Amino acid sequence: MKPKPMTLLLVLLLAVIATSTVAAQSPRVVPSNDNSANALPIKLGKNYTVLDIGAATNEAGEPNVSCYTNTPLRNSVWFKVELDAFTQMYFAADDARLYTPTGDSYDTTLAIFSGDSLGTLIMNGCGEDSDVNYSEMWYGGIATTYYVVIGTYEDVDYLPGSSIRLVTRAMDASVAIDNYDFETAISPADWKVKNATGDEVVCLDVTYPAPSGDCTFKFAGSAGESSKLSQAVTLPTYLAPRKNAIVYLSYDYQILDAMLGSAKVKLKIIYSDGTPTSTRTINLTGGAVMPGSETPNALASIASKNVAAIKIEVVFKSTTGTLLVDDFKLRYYALTGTRDGILPAPAPAQ
Repeated sequence: MKPKPMTLLLVLLLAVIATSTVAAQSPRVVPSNDNSANALPIKLGKNYTVLDIGAATNEAGEPNVSCYTNTPLRNSVWFKVELDAFTQMYFAADDARLYTPTGDSYDTTLAIFSGDSLGTLIMNGCGEDSDVNYSEMWYGGIATTYYVVIGTYEDVDYLPGSSIRLVTRAMDASVAIDNYDFETAISPADWKVKNATGDEVVCLDVTYPAPSGDCTFKFAGSAGESSKLSQAVTLPTYLAPRKNAIVYLSYDYQILDAMLGSAKVKLKIIYSDGTPTSTRTINLTGGAVMPGSETPNALASIASKNVAAIKIEVVFKSTTGTLLVDDFKLRYYALTGTRDGILPAPAPAQ
């Protein structure tokens, strides 16, 4: 005997109700970074999504947030980043989807703290979304550990599936160059020198004074000259490079004794995924004797997020003149595009 259509419909309806009841009774999973001790380590340049922000709780002793209600953030989750050099950071709590039985919201707040533990944290800044549908903040931090906490603004019990995304960017980050100013003897751990013929570090030299500090690297023009000074550096481990970000090189140089022949400074970005090397060349060929040092810049755009190394090269093939180079510095600059649009510029200091 075939079942009647109404019987089949009733069976299906009961199955749906049973499934929904089980789902509703399933325990919610508290985010793994619910407490500060379990703060999620982050790389500046990546985004992090909290899938059930409504299940996040507050732990005893959480610090107050001044741009919230001077109380701990509701539904707080924690992230941390350890800097080893000054970095201008950007954070946003965006793409919030906060569901309630009576209506939905995107109201979020975030703050950044420094300190060693929950009881010693000092708030460095905070942001909340009074005019836009995401909260954001900029902060320039020195070398230390920072905690970023994001949470919801309203005192509401959010339904499962409510989520928030943390956007992170390194807007300006220092990149370390070993022995950048030649104040210590060159070693295999820093600069590589190829085919040196009278090319060397000189210190406290009256004839060839360092553009900065006591020491400088001196290239001396001679017949058959074909030398190269180079160093490959890596980006900080807390930085996730963004395609189209900028690597910025500055250095001091001075030409003495006679006009230079062939001499070039090269900035190279090398990738691990087969992307062709990005190269910016500053041509010093034909440079005249200078009364003092100058500090030029070189900029190279990152073509792939898979950056293996950044290489600095000084290629010297001049048979005449002397070239002093010193005080090499590298910085990483992120562009302002971070989501579908363009970030507003930071407000000027008051």
